[in-house]
Amino acid sequence: MKIETKFNLGQLVYPIAQRPGEKFVKCETCLGIGEIIINATGKERICPDCYGRRGSTEYQALEWNVCNEYASHIGKVNIELYDDEYKDKNRYAYMISATGIGSGTIWYEENLFASREEAQAECDLRNNESPQMEKPPTTRAGGNRKQIKQKSTPRLRV
Repeated sequence: MKIETKFNLGQLVYPIAQRPGEKFVKCETCLGIGEIIINATGKERICPDCYGRRGSTEYQALEWNVCNEYASHIGKVNIELYDDEYKDKNRYAYMISATGIGSGTIWYEENLFASREEAQAECDLRNNESPQMEKPPTTRAGGNRKQIKQKSTPRLRV
């Protein structure tokens, strides 16, 4: 029996993975400053909506991305072969130096590519073909709290 793999030991590969996009959204109450001034008293207060964090992170749909930080060399190959009478398909798995050999991340052949361009092309294809799984946006801390009864204006911290 001769077993052939798509990649060889020591070969440079570019992995892809599905990751959520993140976006920082400025707080609407303090306009991303983190504090407010109460007009009636002139006192500075930490923003009651963002608690001084200046906003929140919203998670966007999962997308396939090239994991440029993990582009590295194959250090281990695992192969699972099945007889034709079984419904399981043969599976080729690799371990790469950037994510650990022996006790690191297992990368399957369909998520590894010989060039960054091939990896990006596959990400574009998968992102256009598959329906996006959405992760609900995070809510702001204190988003359901009562509004300040006095008028307030944002103020920069100096």
